[in-house]
Amino acid sequence: GDEDGLPDREEMGIEYRLEVDQSGNVSLDGSPIYENDSRYLTFAGFGMGNWIIYGVKSDPNDSDSDGDGTKDGEDATPWNVNGTINYILYGPEESEPELINEVVFRKKQYRSEGKQVEVILVSSCESFIGAWNSMGRKDGGLKESYIIDEVVIVSHGYPGGESIEIGLDTKKSERNDDRRNYYAPEDLDKKKINLLEFSVCYSGSLDNLDGNIAVAFLFSKHEINMSKGWDGATKFASRLVFAPVRWRFIYGHGYSAEKRWSNYKGEVTFKKIDSETVECTWYE
Repeated sequence: GDEDGLPDREEMGIEYRLEVDQSGNVSLDGSPIYENDSRYLTFAGFGMGNWIIYGVKSDPNDSDSDGDGTKDGEDATPWNVNGTINYILYGPEESEPELINEVVFRKKQYRSEGKQVEVILVSSCESFIGAWNSMGRKDGGLKESYIIDEVVIVSHGYPGGESIEIGLDTKKSERNDDRRNYYAPEDLDKKKINLLEFSVCYSGSLDNLDGNIAVAFLFSKHEINMSKGWDGATKFASRLVFAPVRWRFIYGHGYSAEKRWSNYKGEVTFKKIDSETVECTWYE
């Protein structure tokens, strides 16, 4: 086998008996196939004889028949390359207008670039797990139908960067302040993501590289190419804010980082170099 989670027999699909006689008459499992059937020319092309054919589902000698990065056993369409999709997960439900405005802005930005995006409100740690586990799957199925390009999580964070208000923590725990369960990256279904971005205060704290949530995902079971988080607090601004001591403008399309101390770097990009090293870059 090709170690894709599917038995070879299942990948070969259903077996059919095809017969083509000397007059060109075609039958499949004893039932005639007439010339007005779209399959007729294909079957007649086999030539006179009795044939065994298979309704092949995927290549039993290739663990990823369509080469889209998803193993056949996990792929809803193993013969067809999965399309690309992006996700925005945000919460809690009672979030202030700035958070909602950011979600709307990002959604419009994806669509203006012709990218498929799905926006999901997560109001609890349980709903976050459900949203995360469903990513890449069409209509709630169990197999992947999409390649996940970018996932943006928009929520509130805590100093230190270990936790996010919607119920995510670098390790599973119960916080004393709100007595809710928080789930760690290892508690979620494994995902392969190009960019995981946290638009969350302190999520990329450079003072806590061993403990911030953006880095934790890079060194988890998930396959994350890059992650982004914020060193310091962050707030979406609908217009440029001119207050250089308190605010640090990062991009030019409406994001700004609250700068309470001079060592805050704003948005930081993290990339895993090896099992013990992470590369950190930011805008000066």
